[in-house]
Amino acid sequence: MRPHDLWHTCASIMLAHGIPLPTVQEVLRHKDAYTTARMYSHALPRWHRKTVERLEKAISADGRQLGGNSTLGDDQEKI
Repeated sequence: MRPHDLWHTCASIMLAHGIPLPTVQEVLRHKDAYTTARMYSHALPRWHRKTVERLEKAISADGRQLGGNSTLGDDQEKI
């Protein structure tokens, strides 16, 4: 294994275990978090799933809270 392979593995493991992207960026000494995310995006798919799940929960919760309090007319559609 080359040193670069170990570096890449370390970054992937940190991201896969939930280490925040800015922390991984600092460890890797990348210029910005965008560079880290671009290079290691393969290690982030579960973040996307969790984000969607959280968004769905937030939308569902807001929908229940707003439920009968809508001021929309009959011809307007809720989003």
